[in-house]
Amino acid sequence: MEHILEKEVELTLALPNRAYYNERGYNFPFELIASKQKVRIKTADLQKGSNVKVTRKCAGCGEERRLPFCRALKSPHCKRCKSQTDEYRKNVSHAAKFGKFIEIAPDQEVEESCKICSKMPIHSKGFCKSCYSKNFFAKNKDNPEFVTKRRASQKAWAERNKEKLREKRAKYAEENREKRIEWRAKNREKLRARVKKWRKENPDAYKRQKMSRLHTLILQTPKWVDLKAIEDIYVNCPPGMTVDHIIPLKGKDVSGLHVPWNLQYLPGIENSKKSNKIKL
Repeated sequence: MEHILEKEVELTLALPNRAYYNERGYNFPFELIASKQKVRIKTADLQKGSNVKVTRKCAGCGEERRLPFCRALKSPHCKRCKSQTDEYRKNVSHAAKFGKFIEIAPDQEVEESCKICSKMPIHSKGFCKSCYSKNFFAKNKDNPEFVTKRRASQKAWAERNKEKLREKRAKYAEENREKRIEWRAKNREKLRARVKKWRKENPDAYKRQKMSRLHTLILQTPKWVDLKAIEDIYVNCPPGMTVDHIIPLKGKDVSGLHVPWNLQYLPGIENSKKSNKIKL
């Protein structure tokens, strides 16, 4: 256990574990356990399934990480270094064949590697798991039956994991906001073609989208506003600029009105960045 840095740890003992530690010469009184006081125990004497947090130093890269003792005991390597060891590759190969990991001597011969990447062990038909998936999908992408079945499977998974998928998309969008805006600016024609195709294939959804926007504009336009002044702002919009609402019509905290003094000209990229936020 040289890869575990702590020699001793503090923990609160549970009554069922008293006998285990008393056998190892600790002799903790019943009153001490009942009062839930913390005790010091040698790391070597901990139970194998203990969840006490310890610091493991990776034998490969030297990275230090806090994790439960039961996990630190399993391997002296971090996940990245472990995947690069021959023992792990052999175990992965055997697990693919027999459905479980088995102990293999370090000097035992490594099985034949993947035909494509030549790095990972064979998973099926001469390919590692990653290359097999890519090769299989590449062969069947033009097969209508396979495509239909795969899409149905993806749709069913998305239905079951709506919340998880929503969180994942929101996190990705937040982390890659700048990249997405740059990509959109470079691929405008591609996006227009994609939007045009979607509108053609989903006329009802497009109609609902338009009506929702129109409904918002009607709600946020006061009866006393000068509609001619608003029209002039849109007509006189300079090339390369877009008309933006300073206070968004559908803001998160506050919503603005569709009036001339709430309109401004912004470049398309800046307008996309702003979204429904308020710039102060």
